[in-house]
Amino acid sequence: LVMAYLAAAWKLFGFAVPVTRAAMLVVGAGTITAAFLVAGRLAGRRAAWTTAVLIAVSPPFVAQSMLAHLDLAAAMWALLSLYWFLEGRWGLASAAATALVLTKETGLIVPLALAVFSRGNPKRVLVLLVPPVAALGSWLLYLQATTGHWLGSAEFARYNVGEALDLWRPPLVLLRRLYQLGFANFHWIAT
Repeated sequence: LVMAYLAAAWKLFGFAVPVTRAAMLVVGAGTITAAFLVAGRLAGRRAAWTTAVLIAVSPPFVAQSMLAHLDLAAAMWALLSLYWFLEGRWGLASAAATALVLTKETGLIVPLALAVFSRGNPKRVLVLLVPPVAALGSWLLYLQATTGHWLGSAEFARYNVGEALDLWRPPLVLLRRLYQLGFANFHWIAT
């Protein structure tokens, strides 16, 4: 979905780095807005403004907002899915979850989690799950038909699925994350 969005921006305004950055800054603004909405819904107006300001001045967020990465758009769609779920707007939550899955396939975890928290209401579960699962299934069928591989290529599947299922990978990733959070870049001082 991000590549289609950028292709549309390039078609309208020309293929240039400033066009890409401006288009991604729009997604960044959408992400801040979505975080504002979720924080406001959960903790009130003051928390919403505090959240928005802290995200907006965060150097990693600002840097990511100018790059053509999938994670920023995925965060926006995940937050919007959650917000509309909390508001009881199931169709909008499902639409955002579908956009999330089309942005990043692993985003399927969000509609699955929302379905779990829909209090066993079968209609809500169907509304939340069917569109994202159908979109992902259609994408995988398209990839299989055009490339001959369910995930696009054998190398992609080996690296992103095969290596992720290696038993040593989760503990190593956890140790690396703990190092990044608690020790890297002088974080050890606060730790």
